[in-house]
Amino acid sequence: MPYMEKQLCSQFISKFFVHFPDHYESAIDSLLDLCEDDDPNIRRHAIKELPNICRDRKEFVTKIADVLAQLLLSEDQIELNIVNQALITLANYDIKSFLLALFGQILDGEDETRDRV
Repeated sequence: MPYMEKQLCSQFISKFFVHFPDHYESAIDSLLDLCEDDDPNIRRHAIKELPNICRDRKEFVTKIADVLAQLLLSEDQIELNIVNQALITLANYDIKSFLLALFGQILDGEDETRDRV
């Protein structure tokens, strides 16, 4: 899929997520797939969109914060900055769920992830 189509997909998923409750899991999975794309620009854009799905659906803050904590392992400084900004956004949405995810990574995560969290 070309760059612009993937970028548009991540925007549409986050924008219309709340309107399709039957497709929450597949929408999140699709957005997470874009976070693993080979193109760093696609990854960055998808990561930037992750907190947007939690804006109206706070029950996903823990899951998305957990994923973002794992993305702290990135070697790309621009990507790390985007991940950190996304984590701050999630903390503002629901601090309790956010902290549960981060403490979960500290307790159960791999050593390298634990160190970055």
